[in-house]
Amino acid sequence: MTPNPPPAAEFRELVRSWLDLKWQLDPVAATMAGVGVHDARLGNFGRQDVRAVVSACKSMAAAFEAVEVDGVQDEVDLTAVLNDLRVTVARFEKERPHEVNPEFHLTHLLGGLFALLLRGDQPLDARGRALAGRLREAPRFLDDAQRAMGRPAKVFTETALEVARGGVSLLREAIPEFAARLPARERQDVEEAIAAARDALRDFTDYLASDLIDRSDGAFAIGRDNFDFRLHFEHALRETAPELLRYGEALVEEVEADLAREYGHLTARQAA
Repeated sequence: MTPNPPPAAEFRELVRSWLDLKWQLDPVAATMAGVGVHDARLGNFGRQDVRAVVSACKSMAAAFEAVEVDGVQDEVDLTAVLNDLRVTVARFEKERPHEVNPEFHLTHLLGGLFALLLRGDQPLDARGRALAGRLREAPRFLDDAQRAMGRPAKVFTETALEVARGGVSLLREAIPEFAARLPARERQDVEEAIAAARDALRDFTDYLASDLIDRSDGAFAIGRDNFDFRLHFEHALRETAPELLRYGEALVEEVEADLAREYGHLTARQAA
């Protein structure tokens, strides 16, 4: 019989599995983290895709909860991974940004393209190939986004419109300037892919301005319970929203008193 792996080895294998799932869900986050194998991809945030990922996250969380670890460092890491999983599940199951915030999709797309322009640690030709890949994915990605949308808050749709209009400059100016520096093959790939991406962004902007804005009557707040959940599991704060509010108000009063005191000292010296 094959002996069971030691707790540390089993835990690290689970962490690798979680990161693989995390980068599959959000390849732009992988790029930001320096993991280049997903640089040519965009995420899949259709409703069915997200449901599948949430189910996988719940199963993985159960596996982490059952694993045994040795030492304080692994205990800390285990807590961090579990919190990350819990926040991911809560975000897509309760807050549902992929359904109620069109800016979520635009930030993923445009941030994913812009990040490749800044990846100075990668060879230029590799960045060009990745950029062409993400540009080719843009029409599919924005079509998925449109199909996923429910009834967002009006402020979310208005913000998305501003982001989309800013994205035009990225596709019309910044990316062509970057492409001009690429080797011939990669430059041609980017130039061929960018036209369809521009059309897709224009169509999505039109959808925001004509269709979605008319049914943007949802609530923008995530609610007290979800906010407190984020404080505890995402930011590792034990305080609740009212406690933070009281702390913030006390801090404002303290700073205002300090400013008033300093102003009094300054005016007294000037009068002297």
